[in-house]
Amino acid sequence: MHGDDKKQEELRQARAVIGTRGFRASRATTLDESIGRQRVDKDPFDEVYESFKNILAPPVRFDRLYSIYENSDILQACVAAMRKNVHGFGYELQFLGDDVTERRSPDALRQESLLKSFFNFSNEHESFQAIRDKAGEDYEVVGNAAIEVVRRPRTNEVAMCYYMPVADCRMCKLDEEPVKVKVTIPRNGTPTTFFVKKRFRRFVQVRSGMGEATLKWFKSFGDKRFLDATTGEYKKSASACAEVATELLWLRNSMGGRTYGYPRWLGAVTDILGRSQAQYVNYDLFEHQGIPPVLILVENGSLTDESRIELQSLIESMRGVGNFNKMGLIEAVPEIAGLDNNSNVKIHIKNMIENRNQDLLFSGYLKGSSDTIRQAFRLPALYLGSISVYSYAASFTARSIAEEQVFNPERSVWDEIINRAFVWESFGCDKWCYSSKGPQLAGAPDIINAMKEFGNMGAVSVNNAIEILNSLLGTQISKYDGEWAEQPFVLVKEMVTQNRINIPGGEDYIEVAPETPDLIETKEKIDAESK
Repeated sequence: MHGDDKKQEELRQARAVIGTRGFRASRATTLDESIGRQRVDKDPFDEVYESFKNILAPPVRFDRLYSIYENSDILQACVAAMRKNVHGFGYELQFLGDDVTERRSPDALRQESLLKSFFNFSNEHESFQAIRDKAGEDYEVVGNAAIEVVRRPRTNEVAMCYYMPVADCRMCKLDEEPVKVKVTIPRNGTPTTFFVKKRFRRFVQVRSGMGEATLKWFKSFGDKRFLDATTGEYKKSASACAEVATELLWLRNSMGGRTYGYPRWLGAVTDILGRSQAQYVNYDLFEHQGIPPVLILVENGSLTDESRIELQSLIESMRGVGNFNKMGLIEAVPEIAGLDNNSNVKIHIKNMIENRNQDLLFSGYLKGSSDTIRQAFRLPALYLGSISVYSYAASFTARSIAEEQVFNPERSVWDEIINRAFVWESFGCDKWCYSSKGPQLAGAPDIINAMKEFGNMGAVSVNNAIEILNSLLGTQISKYDGEWAEQPFVLVKEMVTQNRINIPGGEDYIEVAPETPDLIETKEKIDAESK
């Protein structure tokens, strides 16, 4: 047999073995099929765009962006890091007036109570923190987010806020007719009223129920006109509406002044898709190795039908400890006999393990694509758990840079929107501002040393120290009620020494401390000795 003919015969016999049913399973054609997820190719707004020409289609469908997000491990990690560090540390109210003379005024306390009740209980189920976290995910995934605002019918005051899933919402074109709106802007330290002409837009949501999909309309935040939520038409009064539309506060990651926002990772979408495909190839190699572990080559003959069936069954069943020493018998039938009528059948078993991939493929590409996607968010590798060994100095530097360049500026953007929309415009609380909290970068030794230095300079009071201690240790130590607790500690200490300050509890300064068992016993001893 010639060399070429011999190779063809070997390939034919190899295909006969590994090509039988059971040795090769059908492969999924797409990544979605491999994880059991069916892609929805039809946009629920396709028919709506034809019926309502003023509804604007986003440049990239939101459901497809979410599909990419759901199938990408590194993208989910980056979005989780942004959500946690931008929205996950809570908020605080900062006083804007004179902290000494106005902080405890009735108006300031009223505003503080109003804002705390709203942000802690924005609706019957959630706080504003929870709403903001959900909206933050939409903002990072699709570049747009929406918060539904419900007002009181009579007073038009903001009553509640709800998270609005932006995936099934669309923008409409700006209204052709501008509306005169009254705005108040500080000028030279005094609130000044202006009248500006503003063009509002409407928003629409597709709601899928038991029957056909229906549309629900919303108006822009601050639009005082009456909009029918069922038809999308403006009415002269609330009674003329079948359902009065609520407002949407729409947030977007602006790019070039375009109507819709864009996700910050859109420039790395090819790396995201390529990374998912590379991971799928590695996964598929576990299920369907391209190269079999062994090749059984029959020379000058062919396997009998019984041997082929037995060999197939043997390979399929060789799993587990009980089959570790299992043996099989292979019989071959000669096809051509020699001149002496002696068959020259040979069976070769070739080990192919060394030709199989022993490790994952595209490891360099996976590492490079991970860095590219992470750089689209400008995140250090520390926030994604990509560093196994690092020093304290390196991690502190990475956290400081991320806070300065990424997270803190992003919090400031959200804070400005919240302050202008709710704190100052809706509630008229001009003495306070909403401020997002960030992580505590300074360590305990740094804070203690700073407290000592500032305390010696007279910048820290007893209640200030308690606030810092509660924030640092997560405790709930109560503050002291008295003017002396708001004065610098070094001044209070000196005045107590000179008996020039009246601290509640009489002459014994020990009366000011909390009532602990040891303290009660000490007080009893002092009273007994005095008698």
